[in-house]
Amino acid sequence: MAERKRRQLASITPGVGPMPAPPPRTGRPPSPILPGTESRTAVVTDLQSSEVTESVSTGQPKFRRLQRKETLIWPEQLERLTTLQRALNRKRPRGEGERITENTLIRVAIDLLLSREAELAGTNEDELRLSVGL
Repeated sequence: MAERKRRQLASITPGVGPMPAPPPRTGRPPSPILPGTESRTAVVTDLQSSEVTESVSTGQPKFRRLQRKETLIWPEQLERLTTLQRALNRKRPRGEGERITENTLIRVAIDLLLSREAELAGTNEDELRLSVGL
């Protein structure tokens, strides 16, 4: 079987010349992470339309008032969060309220956990779950 030779995009597309090489990188690029955040290891943009809701008190979009905190979760947790957020968004009347994201659900879960902090006890993840009845 004859091997096909790969062609350059410029030779396939008439009137389009080769793309110039990007300029060399000098120094560290500016960090897109907001000042005062804890993690500077990963750049993740999760700017959903609901996250851009204006705040009456500060005049800033919601995503600008939040602080970034990176976390590791189990694949099953992410799968269930995604399923739940999709179901909640399908139930929501069109054009009403905020768009629910996985991050929205995580913030609600944190509030729930913090509301039960007096019950929280243990030395590992399983013990902590048991102490709050999970």
